[in-house]
Amino acid sequence: MLKVDVKRLLERLNPLLLDGMQAAVGIALAAKHGEVRPSHLLQALLEDDQSELWLILKEFGLEGKELAQQLDTVLMGFPRDVKERPVMSEDLALLLQ
Repeated sequence: MLKVDVKRLLERLNPLLLDGMQAAVGIALAAKHGEVRPSHLLQALLEDDQSELWLILKEFGLEGKELAQQLDTVLMGFPRDVKERPVMSEDLALLLQ
């Protein structure tokens, strides 16, 4: 099991990613997911269709709306949990390090 100081990790994020993480937690909470995963963060970052992420996707020939729809399907497949607050998944912690 990966041991991560989540507070320290979050302090190192730039404002865009920090806002995205807060939105990702909200997405996980609303869906009653026990973990915040990379897909929650990506979904949160896709909420602003004027963000640089949309430009990057477009540069690679990808559609943000299509990706968001695919992420919705992925997120619906995650198990629901009754925890008060979701925890950061190991995958997300590794991604942000």
